[in-house]
Amino acid sequence: MEKNLTTYEKCETIRNHLLRKMGEVLCYKESWGIKFSMEEIYNLPNIIKEWEEEYGSFAINPCDLTDEEMQKLGFGKFTKDDKTWLIPIWLYPFLADEFESKCIDDKQIFKKKDMNTDHRFGYLAYSVMPKEK
Repeated sequence: MEKNLTTYEKCETIRNHLLRKMGEVLCYKESWGIKFSMEEIYNLPNIIKEWEEEYGSFAINPCDLTDEEMQKLGFGKFTKDDKTWLIPIWLYPFLADEFESKCIDDKQIFKKKDMNTDHRFGYLAYSVMPKEK
């Protein structure tokens, strides 16, 4: 039976799993060794993909998040008064193939494949408008 998780709950689940796995790698690096530790990190997207059978797609459309949810998940602002939020790099592997975003050079981007992963301070150079409550 599929459980319906909101986009926010899926993002929280992804973030918590990433942090837990990073914590394990840091704590157990001596006994796990570098090869196993790297495999644990490398395989994270595949593990999360396996959850889709039970919880539905984990292809995240960040435009489905509210202003408050983006703030809680660690999205950032390009300028203090900006209404859009910069996407954190940790979310990139899990983004949907298509959604509306804007590059910091004001170019509209609609496909993940047209984005690059260059980042500053953990944020991609792409922002999204939050969903209204």
